[in-house]
Amino acid sequence: MFNVHEEANFKHKSSRAWVGYIIVLVVLVVYVGGWVGLVYALKTEVPVTVVEGNSMVPTLRNGDIVFLKKVSVEELINDYKNGKRDIIVFYSPGGTRIIHKIYSLVYDEEGNFVGFRTKGDNNQTPDPWIVTSEDIIGKVVWGPIPLLGTVILFTKTPLGFFLVSVIIALLVVWIILSELKLRLTKFFP
Repeated sequence: MFNVHEEANFKHKSSRAWVGYIIVLVVLVVYVGGWVGLVYALKTEVPVTVVEGNSMVPTLRNGDIVFLKKVSVEELINDYKNGKRDIIVFYSPGGTRIIHKIYSLVYDEEGNFVGFRTKGDNNQTPDPWIVTSEDIIGKVVWGPIPLLGTVILFTKTPLGFFLVSVIIALLVVWIILSELKLRLTKFFP
């Protein structure tokens, strides 16, 4: 049997554990809600992306984070004709996500718009492919946030993935052992 002091101590430890669980839940809800909110507000499935590589230096650097918005091809064409060279994110023919500036507009022999030619600021020549409207994920509307994405890029490496997996496993074990210890102290003071 517990005495009054032990019972109060157990309840205090138990309520602290619940506060921790609630904090984790709130953080997850805010993260998921924030992501869904960005998807809805910016009208793209990928509202935030990390710059991978140095083809856009000095404008964007490896590890920078940028925010994207889905825009119409007409808007991109109008921006180009008005002297603005939008930075767009698109899928290359190989399926890789690329972040480059619009370099030129491409038309067929009859004068119909076909797509965009793009180029990285740090590249000597334009990309060899034509970016069509179907390839475009969005245009960069905010950023960069320097180097914040470096952590995300690290988690994509084998070592980074391993370390993140170990940290998550250790957290799960710690939570389970903390809960087990709490329950055992109730029955075996």
